[in-house]
Order: sequence, then structure tokens, then C-alpha cells
Amino acid sequence: RIKRPPRHSWDIDEVMEFLRLIGEGQAKSELYLDGLGMLKVPSVLDSYTGLKLISLRGNRITEIPPKMLDMHLLEALLLDDNRIEKLSKYVFNLISLSELSLRRNRI
Repeated sequence: RIKRPPRHSWDIDEVMEFLRLIGEGQAKSELYLDGLGMLKVPSVLDSYTGLKLISLRGNRITEIPPKMLDMHLLEALLLDDNRIEKLSKYVFNLISLSELSLRRNRI
């Protein structure tokens, strides 16, 4: 289980550096990047193919990037309190996904 160190706000470069420091693509099962004010999902997240849970609550994300839809082991995607306006139909191709949380978005 990976949690970010306590801090008030991070820019996207700091988030990406943090992800690199904890080991790109290694066998992690959960990742929590809540409340960082991110506008988009960091592209480095694509290398974390073994994740089962991703929490990106409380950011300013507007879309789920297409590469995330290739994460076939993903069981839970938590996107509450963002700015998502539409959902790709391909999100339903995530065969292991059992929890998709989109509360308080613009959908």
C-alpha cells in the first residue's frame, strides 16, 4: 500500500517524481493520490500495470486517460470530487473493475 507523504499541495512534476522514487512499474497494489489538485492523471501511472486500486479523489481531473483503460487488474478506481464531465464507454472494458466511484463530478 502506497500513500503520499503529508503535504499541502503538489504540482504535477512533484507527483511524477514521487511516483518515480517509489519505483515505476513495481508490484504495488494500491495507490492513493488524493487532494493534490492535479488537472490530469500523471502519465507515469501507465507503468503501474499491477495496481488493483487507484484513488485520485479531490483533484481537478477532467478525464480518464485512454491508457488507464488498459489496466486489466484494476479493481477499484476512485475519482470522487473531480471535474469529470463524461465517461468513456471503454471504462467498461476493465474486466476486473468492481468499484468505480465518481461522486461529486460533473457527469
